[in-house]
Amino acid sequence: MSQGQKRSGDEPEPSAKRQKKNSSFKKGSGKGGDNKKQPLPIDRAEKLRNKTHGVICEKAKGIWNKARSKSVDKKVRAQGVTDILALIGDVLSEVVSRHDSSRIVQFCIQFGTNEQRTVIIAGLKKKIVELSRMPYGRFVVQKMFDYCKEKKQRKMLMSAFEGQVSKLSIHSVGAHVLEYLFLKALSPRQSRWLFQEFFGPEFRHFKQPEEACTLKHVLEAEPEKKADILTNLERIVTKHAEKGLLSMSFVQDIMCSLFEHSGPETVALMTPYIKEAAPAMCTTRKGVVCLVKCIAHASAKDRKKIIKCFKDDLLKDNEPGLAQHPFAHLALLKLFDVVDDTVLLSKAILSKLLARLPVVCSDRYARKLLLHLLSPRNARYFTPSDKALLVPVKIEVDGKLTSSSKKDPATRQKQLLEKAKASLEKHCISMAADMLVSDTAGDVLQETLVQWESAELIKTVVEAAVSPGNEDVIPICQGQGHRLLQRIISKSGPFALELCKAMCAHKCGLGHWAQKGKYPAFIVVALLKQKSSCELVRKSLKPLKLRSNADTNPGMKALVRDLSPSS
Repeated sequence: MSQGQKRSGDEPEPSAKRQKKNSSFKKGSGKGGDNKKQPLPIDRAEKLRNKTHGVICEKAKGIWNKARSKSVDKKVRAQGVTDILALIGDVLSEVVSRHDSSRIVQFCIQFGTNEQRTVIIAGLKKKIVELSRMPYGRFVVQKMFDYCKEKKQRKMLMSAFEGQVSKLSIHSVGAHVLEYLFLKALSPRQSRWLFQEFFGPEFRHFKQPEEACTLKHVLEAEPEKKADILTNLERIVTKHAEKGLLSMSFVQDIMCSLFEHSGPETVALMTPYIKEAAPAMCTTRKGVVCLVKCIAHASAKDRKKIIKCFKDDLLKDNEPGLAQHPFAHLALLKLFDVVDDTVLLSKAILSKLLARLPVVCSDRYARKLLLHLLSPRNARYFTPSDKALLVPVKIEVDGKLTSSSKKDPATRQKQLLEKAKASLEKHCISMAADMLVSDTAGDVLQETLVQWESAELIKTVVEAAVSPGNEDVIPICQGQGHRLLQRIISKSGPFALELCKAMCAHKCGLGHWAQKGKYPAFIVVALLKQKSSCELVRKSLKPLKLRSNADTNPGMKALVRDLSPSS
């Protein structure tokens, strides 16, 4: 037998890898295995016995699962609440923080009687603040405020928070409970009364009455404590900022009160925190007020950081972007007012607005960014409160008050308009017919035409005004369209003249439009009042005998009155 041949019955030696595999296979195997058996899984009953009050909770859960169904009769559900409270009533404070038990207690609060709710509050009163810090327990507290609205119940709940509001407000979970109370559960008076604790330690126990507990009232009543109160507010707001809680509405409310009664030093102190969370500050009006003040006092570097925070979320499809938000757009308006780097503004903000002009022009808030460039602080587009936020701020430099921006406002506006001119005119020319009858986009069309009075744009708008548009509606004969055209006529002489010529070119002349209805008649009245078209209107209407009578429309009456020799 040759050396290379194997003998019959001989087995090849197993490799190390195979030996390891075989050993792992034998491990834990039945009788042949050398190792000990794996422990069998503990059954459900033993798990419940090992869990504190596990058996009681399991019974309560069974009742809850049956009673919570929408198809269950009210009497059966009420009996279920009674049975659950009979089971867990003595251990309520010990089991309420669990995920499943928390939902059972919430069910009892929602569907229980007022007496049962009072019992639950009494059993949990000492633990309410602790529950507010727990991920599941906080929902029990919120449910209490939702359904326990009797005066006695509400007093018990409010008293549980006394002295703990400041600490709770800087807790990651507890802050959400205070936010819920501030926005949904408490009235403004109750919120102000509870949040007095932010003014200082003494206000935890000696609170002002509800009708006089705002910061303004407290400072008027005790002016000698102003420095201490503002210091306490500054400290607590700084903690909120460090904890990343600036998006909370109650925090923004406190900060707004602080800024209102403190100087620019406090604003400068908070700017480093606010610039990092600029979009989060736009959730409320008071948050935007704080942000606008920071923008007004910020350095060029800080303003640049805020612009970068905004630039990626200006416009969205499924939800309002920052430019479309009822509050956030005000911060963008302030940036247009104070940022000296117009190149950065154009690239980061203006270019993105111009890229989606159909959306911007038709949005009631986003369009205000364009209108602010075309017609700054126009009372037609901006409310008094909006204009108050845009008032230029003076800062002290070397003992002298100076503007917070170096560039002249007219120069800044001119540079930004140069960037926007081509895009705006192109959009208005292509969408003139639709914009003429739009109550939002029409304002952009008006200010664009008045700003530059482009011959091509005037021609396009005139043609669209006297021609049937969508659904065969002639803008000059439509309510929104005729009002917009009257405003444009009053501000643009070249447009008024071209429109008058187009109306006279009709086969029946200008008289056709004057007698067509009240809307076109008012257009003729507007042309009569405009210097550039007045003579042409009188000349065209001279051969006609227009008379005012009881059946004549209001536009015709106004036209006859203005054409009379005495006018």
